[in-house]
Parts: sequence; C-alpha cells; structure tokens
Amino acid sequence: MKKIFFILAIITFLEMVLLFSVGNDYENVNNNTGYLLALIITLFLALYNLFNFKNVKIDSKRTNLFITTIIVLLIPTLFFFTLPDFTYTEAKELVEKEENVQIITNEDNRFPDTRIEGPNEQRHYIIHAKNDEEIVRFIFNPYDGSYRPIIFED
Repeated sequence: MKKIFFILAIITFLEMVLLFSVGNDYENVNNNTGYLLALIITLFLALYNLFNFKNVKIDSKRTNLFITTIIVLLIPTLFFFTLPDFTYTEAKELVEKEENVQIITNEDNRFPDTRIEGPNEQRHYIIHAKNDEEIVRFIFNPYDGSYRPIIFED
C-alpha cells in the first residue's frame, strides 16, 4: 500500500503540472484554482500516508487511499470536460482573420477579462487589436466562439 501512495503522489504532482500548463493556454479562464487546490490537498494526503505509514491506522489508510484515488481520477476528467472550445491564441487568430485587424500582443493585454457575463457566469477573453490607426477591443466568449467589439472609457 505504501507503493500505491507513492504512485498517487507522483500522479497528483504530474496532474498539477498538466493543469497549470494547459490552463495557461486558456488563460485560466475556466478558473482552475479549485482543481489545483483539490490536487494540493490530495498530494498532502498521499505524502502524509507515505511518510507516516507505520503510524496511520489501517482503516485510515484505506479511507485515504480511496479518497486520493477518486480525486486523482475525477479532477482531470472535470478539468478537461469544462475547458473552453477556444484557447486564447485561437481566439486572437479568429478575430484577426474575420475582422481584418492586427492583434496587439503586449503583456498588459494578455489576461482575460475578470468581469462576469452571461447566465453561466463565464469569463471572457479581452482581445486588443489595431484597425488602421484605431485601437479596437473585442470581448470573446471562449466557450462558443462569439465575440463583439467593446468600448472602454479611458
């Protein structure tokens, strides 16, 4: 059982790395903080059982093994099920192609809008572009690919 906790700790760590790297492609628009928090707790639980193996009662070991296994299997499934259809890069390319604009790619404009919109409280990407000499901003729904121009009061 000790080897199983070791394997679960490794898998949990790898899942955390995967969620972080894949989430960055989507600018963490699906708010993967909850997933990462569950994996951190799972990692601590697996490590606790691994390093205190002799001091943990057998019933606690079985319960902890069941909980960590369920979380390790459930989190990636939920994470990939809730990912948007469009990455931030795909959204920029779509807007650039359809609107015939040049995307502005400085780091200040990289992060998604934190405003909540729509009935599902989905977060959206803000895409900054240049049309001739005018700066144009678009709000892009990464779940269905719809977008519209928006106006900010500077």
